[in-house]
Amino acid sequence: MIKTLAPLLSRTLGGRIVIKQNVPTDLWHAYADVVHLESAVLNLALNARDAMPNGGSLTLECSNASAETCEILRNIDGASGEFVCVAVADTGSGMSEDVQQRALQPFFTTKKFGDGSGLGLSTVEGFCGQSGGHLWMKSKENHGTTIYMFLPRAPGVATAVEPVADPSMALPKGNGEHVLVGEDDEEVRSLTTTMLEGLNYRTTWSPTADAALQLVQAGSDFDLALIDVRLPGRLNGFELADTLNDGFAGIRTVIYSGYPEVSDRELGQIASPFLRKPFSRRELALVVASALERPATDPQR
Repeated sequence: MIKTLAPLLSRTLGGRIVIKQNVPTDLWHAYADVVHLESAVLNLALNARDAMPNGGSLTLECSNASAETCEILRNIDGASGEFVCVAVADTGSGMSEDVQQRALQPFFTTKKFGDGSGLGLSTVEGFCGQSGGHLWMKSKENHGTTIYMFLPRAPGVATAVEPVADPSMALPKGNGEHVLVGEDDEEVRSLTTTMLEGLNYRTTWSPTADAALQLVQAGSDFDLALIDVRLPGRLNGFELADTLNDGFAGIRTVIYSGYPEVSDRELGQIASPFLRKPFSRRELALVVASALERPATDPQR
C-alpha cells in the first residue's frame, strides 16, 4: 500500500517535497482496515505538507516492533505484543510542547479559521485505537514531526502466493472526468481532491455555493459536482444540487455531509446520491463512478 501511495503523494505534495520510503521485505502482516490506513497516511502527509511550505522531505517507513524491545512501545501504557509500525516523518516546522499536548484533541488546530477542522490527528489516533493499536508522536520546533502508527501483527503465518485479482475489490477509476468539489474546510477539501485525483479525475474546488455556481455558469467542462450539504452561500448544498440538476445538462451531482441531523426526508427530496462523511476512498470511488453512469438530467431552463 505504501509503495502504491508514494506516486500519488508525489503529485499531490508538489515538487518541493521529496518523498522517501523504506519498506523492508520481511515486514509482518498487520491487522487493520487497508482503506482506513490509506486515509490515515494521506491525512498525515497533508499535515506534513502544511508544515513544510518551503519544501522538505516526507519519509514513509515501516518496521516490525515488539513491546518487549521497542523503546517507544515501552512508554505506551497497555502496549503489549507485536506490531507493525507505519511511521510518517517530515522535516517541517515541528510543534511546541504546548501544541503537542493538545494536538490529539478533536477540533484543535493551529491553522487560521477556515483552513482546517483540526480532526486530522485525532481521527488517525482513533483509527489506531479501533484497530487495537497505538499512536505515538515525536516533534520538536524547527526539527520536524514523526507520527508512529502501531498496528497489531496479524495472527498466523502468511504464505507468499501470487495475488489473484478480485474484480469485486477493484476500485472503479475515472477517465479524466472533471469534478467540482464544493467544500469550505481546507483539510476535507485537500483529502477529497487528493483521493479523486488518485482515482484519475481532474478537480476544481470552490469554498462557497455562489462561487461554485459561477464556475458552472462560466461554461467550465464539469462532469460532476461533489457538494457539502452545509456549503456556505446564498444556496445551501441541497439547493445548489437542485439548481445544477434542473438547469445544466451533462453535470451529475453527489451531496455529502458529516452531520447526523440530515434527515431521510431531506435526502428523499433531492435526485442526487448521498455520501456520509467521513468516507473512505473506496466509498468515494463507488459513489462517483455510479453517479457518472447515471443519465444526465434534461435542463429545465
